[in-house]
Amino acid sequence: MSETAKKRTVLLVDDDAFIRDFLKMLLEYLEFEVEMAENGQEGVDKAQKTPFDLIVSDIDMPVMNGLELISAIRRFNEDVPIVILTGNDDVSTAIEAMRKGAFDYIFKDDNIQEALPIAVDKALEKRRLEEENKRLLIDLQQKNADLEETNRMNVQLLERIQAFNEELQEKIAAATSELRVTNQLLNLKVEELNALHAVGQAISSIVPMDKLLNLIMERSKFLMKAEASSLAIINPDTNELEFQVAQGDAGDIMRKIRVPVDENSIAGWVAKHQKPLVIEDAYTDKRFNPEYDKKTGFRTKSIMCVPLLAKNKVIGIVQVINKLNDSTFNEVDLEVFDTFSHQASIAIENARLYEALEKKANELRETLERERRIAIEKEKMGKFIPKTVLDEIRKSREEHLALGGRPVTATVLFSDIAGFTRISETQKPEVIVSYLNHYMTAMTHIIESHQGIVDKFMGDGIMAVFSPTDGDDHHADHAVQASIEMQQASRQLSKEWVKSGLGALSMRIGLNTGNMVAGNIGSETRMDYTVIGDNVNLASRLETACPPGGVLMSETTFAHLTQTFPTKKIDPIHVKNRVQPVQPYLIPSETIESL
Repeated sequence: MSETAKKRTVLLVDDDAFIRDFLKMLLEYLEFEVEMAENGQEGVDKAQKTPFDLIVSDIDMPVMNGLELISAIRRFNEDVPIVILTGNDDVSTAIEAMRKGAFDYIFKDDNIQEALPIAVDKALEKRRLEEENKRLLIDLQQKNADLEETNRMNVQLLERIQAFNEELQEKIAAATSELRVTNQLLNLKVEELNALHAVGQAISSIVPMDKLLNLIMERSKFLMKAEASSLAIINPDTNELEFQVAQGDAGDIMRKIRVPVDENSIAGWVAKHQKPLVIEDAYTDKRFNPEYDKKTGFRTKSIMCVPLLAKNKVIGIVQVINKLNDSTFNEVDLEVFDTFSHQASIAIENARLYEALEKKANELRETLERERRIAIEKEKMGKFIPKTVLDEIRKSREEHLALGGRPVTATVLFSDIAGFTRISETQKPEVIVSYLNHYMTAMTHIIESHQGIVDKFMGDGIMAVFSPTDGDDHHADHAVQASIEMQQASRQLSKEWVKSGLGALSMRIGLNTGNMVAGNIGSETRMDYTVIGDNVNLASRLETACPPGGVLMSETTFAHLTQTFPTKKIDPIHVKNRVQPVQPYLIPSETIESL
């Protein structure tokens, strides 16, 4: 950035002096001019007095917090981007800030030095696109206003000519035959001007460039009563005229022609000197190349060529060839055609501006759509994935989402609805889905209330994991208590199912505790955070062997219990893929009903 360039300004709001000084150094290194405030109210006061390019604010502050600061600033400034800093890992707080008008949020963690410049760049780029969009819109509106003014002047000119013609017709009644001929010529000119006005209105209503250029060609032939017409646009990279469209028998060949802007061709001369040309006999003009006629079989006689000018700069040429009835183009024709070219130039420039604006609008829509998808993903993760799993996912992301996991000791729960296949075969799918969602919601609430994580839903089945947490290794107790409450809740739901005609709801629950692998499991393109291992499979086998309405746990789960539960030791059972029988413990259905 040059010394004379104006630095971008940032308002930094944080009650922590160390954070303020650190971020101030970081932003000044990025060549920002930084103004600081110690709380939300001071930040709002400064934002009212000084227009900032960006505001970076903490969430938790005295006097006025970050959420209140956002609401206050949005009352008088809807455009300035606000980036929120939060030391709280709860994503819902940051999402609430974005709903109130923040552009983005970043966490106060070890990555803030990398995250802040990225967030600042994204915010300023979004604001730049919005300002550019506004500028292009204003420019387009001005172009439309200019075009409307031109049309208005044409209408006024036409009205004056028509008034003059009416006055002249009153005098012609007593005039000689020569005056009657003059009157007929004037009537013809009025028709031409009427056609010119109609062309102007038609051109101004066309926005897509390809349709516009074809319309200009069609109307130029009609207006000038010519056998053929063509239009060429200057390519700024090659400084050549490229024929975009051509009307007439030679149209296909003309569209392949490239003409330098120089003295050696009629079109090149008109573009270079920005002056029109009327040539009565093309073969007597050294700038005419007869090779075009040899290639096309067309016989060029007279040519009228005019420049297309936008902001006093030539952008192309338009020309008509061979006036009908073997006559030649004259100065009157040139005056009409020159007026036509001015309207065509405005329309072409307007179409270019429209295309540029549409491109910018599409870019902005794509940016906003990406931000919308990211916000939705963040909201979903904060809503459905516990903090411990989020921390693991963030760690995996820092390691490029490498596949694999780590060993953990946890308790796994499997549950299943007994006879669900029979129920689903007798009811409509939408009814089954509605009741199943209600059931899953109730079970999930119980699992999560006892520090469990719903790993996945499998049809009517649920897999949940209860892991050790900081200072709490009673995952087996949590799993058993959750299982009892799930069975109790299922009895209440069963009454609703019976009343609706679905039949009684009866669950089986299996529990096992042991070592397993937790982490991102899957492929490089599709992975899930889950647990796997033989102890996970054993929990599933115990669920299958569990009597309906009961809870069946393994000996290892029973051994991990620190609380007393009404368990009953039953006969060992053989399960698939295990040589030795498993010693299970059961909490029977009737025992759960008595609790």
